[in-house]
Amino acid sequence: MASHHNAGKGMLKFLIFIILVAGLAYIGWVTYAKYQRTGEIDAGAVFNSDDRRAAHDDAQPHLNTAVEFGKGAIEKLSELSEEAFGEGGYIDQASAWLDSQKGSPIEQVIAEEEGQQAPENSQSPVNQTPTSQPKPPAKPAKSAETKRLENIILDAESDFTAGMGYYQAANPANGGWTAERKRAVKQAHEAFKSVRSKLSSGGNADLYDLVEKYGRQSDHNPAVLRSAREMKSYNQKLIGTAGKMASAF
Repeated sequence: MASHHNAGKGMLKFLIFIILVAGLAYIGWVTYAKYQRTGEIDAGAVFNSDDRRAAHDDAQPHLNTAVEFGKGAIEKLSELSEEAFGEGGYIDQASAWLDSQKGSPIEQVIAEEEGQQAPENSQSPVNQTPTSQPKPPAKPAKSAETKRLENIILDAESDFTAGMGYYQAANPANGGWTAERKRAVKQAHEAFKSVRSKLSSGGNADLYDLVEKYGRQSDHNPAVLRSAREMKSYNQKLIGTAGKMASAF
C-alpha cells in the first residue's frame, strides 16, 4: 500500500512540474512574440488578450510545421517497421536463413570441416584387416591466415545472431513502440554495426572487404564464403532500417 501511495505522490509531483514548465514556456513565448512585433519587453503581455491572440497567430505556422514533421516521422517509422517486421520482410528473410542452418550456418560448416581434417603428427594404421574399409583421405590443415579470417567471420556471425535477437524483440506489432522496444532497436543497430566493423579491415578499404579476402584464400571453404556473403547481404539491409529507426526515436 505504501509503495502505491509513494508512486501516486511521485506522479503528482511530476504533473505539477510539467504544468509549471508549460506555463513558463507559454509566458515566455507571448513575451517574446510581443518583443518581435514591437521591440518592447513586457512580462505582463500574457495577461493582455490582444497580445495572446497575436502570439497564437505567430505560432500557428510553427505548429503546422511541427505537426507535418511529426506526421512525416510517424509515416516513415511505419514504413520502416513494415519493411523490417512485415510478412516476408528483412527479419523474416534473415530468420529463415538462420533457421535453415540451425541458427549458425558458418559455425556449423566450420565444425563439420574440422572434423574431417587430419590431426597433427597422424600416423597410418598398421593393423588393418583385408575386410576393413579404407577411410577417405583427410583434408590438409588450413593456413594460419585462413583460420584467422574464419575466426573473424565466426565472431561476426555471433554478433549478427545477437542483433537478430534484439530486432525480433523490438517488433512493435504487439504493444507499439515501448521504451524497451526502442532500446532493443538501438541494441540491434549496434550489433549490426559490429558485424560490419569486424568484416571490414578499416582505413580506405571497402566495407566487408574481409569476406572477399577470405574468398581469395586458396584453402577457403566455399560453403563458409557463401554463408558469409549471405550474412553480409542481410546485415546491409538490417543495419540500414535499424539505424533509421533508432534515429527516429
